Amino acid sequence: MKKEHMIDILFPAALFLALAAFTLPITLLAADVYQKSVAAEEENYAVRTGLSYVTEKIRRSSEKDGVTLGYPDGVPCLMLRQRFGEQTYVTYLYHDGGILRELLLKEGVAANASDGQEILRVKDFRMTKRQDGILKIDCGGQNGWKLTAYAAADGWERR
Repeated sequence: MKKEHMIDILFPAALFLALAAFTLPITLLAADVYQKSVAAEEENYAVRTGLSYVTEKIRRSSEKDGVTLGYPDGVPCLMLRQRFGEQTYVTYLYHDGGILRELLLKEGVAANASDGQEILRVKDFRMTKRQDGILKIDCGGQNGWKLTAYAAADGWERR
């Protein structure tokens, strides 16, 4: 009969505990890095998508004097006028309460800023028209991502 020694039990147990002690912090660190990278990708997506959405809307607007910046309901917004048959409609693109919104209304119809359809959540969204007629669009995400896009519109209202 073979005699068991205490070392036969303690050595594998100590080896397992040492392995667990070294791998647990590495696993926790990797999970934290992964979470931060996913959050950064989501924010990058939101900022880039917001800029792409607005610039594409501007480029598709070809109505003469159909692109303006204004302040309906006290909120700065991009207004895109379009004619469908005999009616003129206005698409409002604006930032309200951390949300980029879009609202399509018949021209002259009043609405509240909260009535717009939510496009996506962004922390900051500003549009300014430069003297050369180019629209500068700044978009910022919830965690500090900031990007700028420029768009030219054939349909700028000349004022």
